[in-house]
Amino acid sequence: MSPEYGGHSGFVARWSSSPLITIVGGSMTDRLFIEELIVNWNQIVVGTPIQLEYGEENQTDIGITFSERANFAKISAKYDFQIVDGGVGFAGMIVDHRHHARMALVLIDESLPVHERRATIAQELYHTLGPVNDSPYFPASVLFEDGEAASSAIELALVDPNLLKFLYTYLEPED
Repeated sequence: MSPEYGGHSGFVARWSSSPLITIVGGSMTDRLFIEELIVNWNQIVVGTPIQLEYGEENQTDIGITFSERANFAKISAKYDFQIVDGGVGFAGMIVDHRHHARMALVLIDESLPVHERRATIAQELYHTLGPVNDSPYFPASVLFEDGEAASSAIELALVDPNLLKFLYTYLEPED
């Protein structure tokens, strides 16, 4: 549960109310893929469903922005996030003092080939739900990364929904 980069608090950080997602940029195919992910994931995070809306960027809980990679640092700096150079995607989450998620940002390199873009969307959006680190243990997981290879999963592996169910059913922010 600790962040991939930066401080390693080890506390559970997650949404305690239904987050609203707004998408900036992206193709119709990207938007339909995100809608499909949300429908599937809402069956897992019962009680805290994800809402999708196409609206103003500043009226959202989770903002997904499709952009050129060269713009990632500038966009993330607006929210005091630091990105890793060379990344094709980014997810950052802001939590309050009680570890309730308050805002999240997802950046996706718009130039990625379709399958890689979908895998990046799935991984980065999944991170915004609370599991903010990658794992070298489950190659089929959307969270897989072993330093040399990243996940190519566009659907949740068996471990992924189980982790979300555990996180949203049995744990509270700050656990």
